[in-house]
Formats: sequence, structure tokens, C-alpha cells
Amino acid sequence: MTASPASLRGFLLLADISGYTSFLSRTELDHAHEIVSEFVELIVSRLTSVFDIVKLEGDAVFAHIPLGTLERNELILESIEDTYAAFRNRIVTVRRKRSCNCASCSSIPSLDLKFVLHSGEYVQRSIAGKPDLLGNDVNVIHRLLKNGVVASTGWKAYVLMTENAVSDMGIGASEMARGREEYEHIDPILTYSYDLHRRLEEMTAARPWLTEVAASDWSYSKRVKAPPSIVWEWLNDPLKRGSMDNSTISLQTRSRGRMGEGAVLHCAHGKNVEKEEIVEWRPFSSFAYLHHTSIGPILFVHDIVPTDDEVRLDVRVKLKPELAILRPFSRSIVAILSRAFSMRKQYDDLIRMAAEDWEKRTESHQPT
Repeated sequence: MTASPASLRGFLLLADISGYTSFLSRTELDHAHEIVSEFVELIVSRLTSVFDIVKLEGDAVFAHIPLGTLERNELILESIEDTYAAFRNRIVTVRRKRSCNCASCSSIPSLDLKFVLHSGEYVQRSIAGKPDLLGNDVNVIHRLLKNGVVASTGWKAYVLMTENAVSDMGIGASEMARGREEYEHIDPILTYSYDLHRRLEEMTAARPWLTEVAASDWSYSKRVKAPPSIVWEWLNDPLKRGSMDNSTISLQTRSRGRMGEGAVLHCAHGKNVEKEEIVEWRPFSSFAYLHHTSIGPILFVHDIVPTDDEVRLDVRVKLKPELAILRPFSRSIVAILSRAFSMRKQYDDLIRMAAEDWEKRTESHQPT
């Protein structure tokens, strides 16, 4: 007798290409399928470093990640936003590269992407030799694809989260659109959602901090064999960062209920506590923060740049002394601070740990 599989509790995600049905109805089937397949493959490739892909469902990707897998669950939303930014960028790239004026190519800009995120219980089963998830919460997330977000907000691309998902991620949702979905044989579901078009505009806006670090006081650049999401996680998880220099880093003030521009962290080295203010937040791509010291704020700008099968981490640092008399000596001051706090070694250690982390995750997904 085969033992019943143990139930899991985790996050369930559906990434669904919107406008797909209309796109197919007015385009050549073979050509349309080729285009949509390219977008689906892109979605899978972006989500894979955080989620386990369950299966493809036509124009949708179904994925999950068990609770407790991530130390910082906000990485889930950051993965979603990174995936959406890549999707919109690919829309522009594909349309530009295709020279034909057929209905399929001309209709590419009509496609968009929405995400539904739920948290609940499920079991993993193999059906007809293919892995799948079963359970009432699996049914719930699929029902949520038909929702009232577009009708109530007019958004074409969005993230819709259930109350369970918001709670298990540990984020605030006071600035999100609140909704209530009702389906037959299912209790009413409270939801929270936000507009991905608006978030993309924020992520692709001008970067004023680049001007300030054009003549940086200190810089660092190194390649690592790990995807951008893993490097991002090691650079931004307070526990991981703190482990490099025995400091205690804690999130004090959230921005829109989570880490992001405007959020404030405290960095404690013994009795000395200094404040960090996040001033740029573009998941898996770049971020910047002001580290406030007694001399003046130090600006750290990080760029995570994909290069073939590696990524390159670029860090630029600029001290902004409060006293005008110290400003000509900012480079010398930062040089002293970088040696005192072993900044280059800290980044080397973070890069090494990110590469080892990714290697372990890759090995754990290899077939036995």
C-alpha cells in the first residue's frame, strides 16, 4: 500500500498572460504560438531561481514555494516585479526585432501579464507521470484568475494576493487595493492588489544617484556564478548581511508595507547604531542606500549586471561630508573607513556565499 503524500503549506503562484485569447483570435495560429511560447519561456526562466515550477497551463505558469524556504518572504514580490519588468522589456524587444507587419507581430503590444498569489495547504502528486499539486487551495488560486480587479481598478497588469499570502509574507497592505472575491462552494476571499504598470514606471525612472557616484570615492566589481536573484538576496537579507561583520541589521521603517525606497534600517556594531535609508529599489537589478554616519551620509549604489552565465556586481561609494572643510578629503576618508571595516572582504565573502548557496540549490534540484 502506497503511503499518502504529506501535505505542505506554502505559496502558490499563477503568472497569466492577459490578452492571450484576443491575441489568438485575430492572429495566425502558428506565428502567435511561437510568440507566446517565447514569453512563457521567459517567465519560467525568471521565476525559477525563487519558485519551483509546477507546470505550464497554456498561457499561464503555475509555481509554488513551501513556507520556510526563504528567510525573507518579500523576495517573492521582488521576483514577481523582476519577472514583469523582463516581460515588458521583451515585448518591446520582440516587436522591434520583427520586421513583418502581420497581425501577430502588430498585436504583440496588446499582451500583458498578471500574477495571482495565494498561501495554503497542498500535496505534491505525480499524475500520469507528471508532477502536480492537489488540494482545495490549489483550486482557490485557479478560481482567482477570474476576479474583479480590472473592473474595479482598470489595471491591465497587477499582482493579486489573498489575505493569507499577505499574512504569511509578513508585509503591510494598507496602500494596496482591497477586494473581496466570491465563488461557489468557497468562502469569501479577501484580496489585496497593486498596479504593475505603476511599479514598472518607478523601477525604470531616471536614476539621480548615478550622477553623485560618477566620481566615486570607492568602487568594487566582481563576477559571480549565480543568478541575479541570489546575489540580490545575499546583499539585502539583514541576517545574511549581518553575518559578514557580526553586526545586527534590522528593518525599522517599511515603505508601503515592505522594503523599498524610503524604508529605514538600523545597523548596530556593538553600542554604535547607524541608520540606513533606502533611496533606490529595483529588484534583482539595482539598489542604493544612504548610510548615515557622524561625518555625513555615505551613498552606496549597487548594480547587478547579467553577463552570459554569470552576473557582475558593481558597487560605487560616495561620502557626502556635512562639513565643507572635509569634502576635498572624502576619498581619503572612505579609504580609511573601507580598510577599517574590511569592505572589500565583506563583499568578497557575500559573493562567495551567494555562489555557494546557488550551487547547493542547483545540486538539490538534480535528479537522483
